[in-house]
Amino acid sequence: MGFTNFPNGVTSMGAPVPGSHYAGWWGKNVWFVDDDGGGDEQSGKTPTKALKTIQSAITRASYHDTIFLKPREIDQDTHSSHGYYTGTNIIPANKTGLAIIGTGRGAGIGSGVQCMVEPDAASTDETFTVQSPAVTFENLGVKAVTSSKGAIYADVQVAHAYGLTVSNCFFKDFKAVNGGYGTIHTITTHWTTIQHCYFKESGCAISHTALIADARNPTIRDCDFVGSAAQWDADINIGGATGLIIDNCRFHHPVGTGGSLNIYIHCGGTTGANTGMISNCNFSKSTVTVAHCITLVTGILNSHCYGSDAILDT
Repeated sequence: MGFTNFPNGVTSMGAPVPGSHYAGWWGKNVWFVDDDGGGDEQSGKTPTKALKTIQSAITRASYHDTIFLKPREIDQDTHSSHGYYTGTNIIPANKTGLAIIGTGRGAGIGSGVQCMVEPDAASTDETFTVQSPAVTFENLGVKAVTSSKGAIYADVQVAHAYGLTVSNCFFKDFKAVNGGYGTIHTITTHWTTIQHCYFKESGCAISHTALIADARNPTIRDCDFVGSAAQWDADINIGGATGLIIDNCRFHHPVGTGGSLNIYIHCGGTTGANTGMISNCNFSKSTVTVAHCITLVTGILNSHCYGSDAILDT
């Protein structure tokens, strides 16, 4: 087991620990990444010796390590044109509990706020491929390029990529380039939590595919979905799930017209007994019936969901 870089975690730098992660307090490593000022030949163990690329930090990290990203610089004259971390990143199976956390100034969206990541211009892979359990992403922005498949991909058949958490993140422009993939796409994963996230024109923002079994206990809460109808298919596509929770989400756009499902939430799957609840969601649809907003299957219930002017009826 590695030793912490600082006796009191990153608070040794004179700053509080971001989010809920007491990074380094349990004898694990903390890594720092700075695309503008870092170098992959450096130790990565202090902000002044930061690594340059996210993948370099992932490669060096061990289980339950924490990686902090510094936001890219923005143009000081125009206050725009913030930079992106570029490249695709693979989190292999021996990185259990790895946390990748952006250190942008708050939960807002825009230049200099969140750490923005995008794949290389010609990439046809996901920006992050997760092959390890209990991986966490926090306070990141991920933007598509023309041929992107998606932002985060986790497949339990490749490795035991269960317990994925995505919190306080921003995703944009994945729209029709997904080619059947979700912006966040999981296959037969268990205990996935996606919370406090913002999706802009993302085609199919969240896709849980039930390939060898239903997804188990997926939770999606307090997320926002925005953009034009032509850039949306099914905002959330559940291909079979037990213990599903979708709560307090807001769908700010007209129902999608850019895909084959064209519904806010689609529930399907035949591999097992679907169970769960969709509750307290708001849809930008004046026709207040479930069928106009949600494709339900037996065992998935809806409660206190609203169209633009009234509660949805069944």
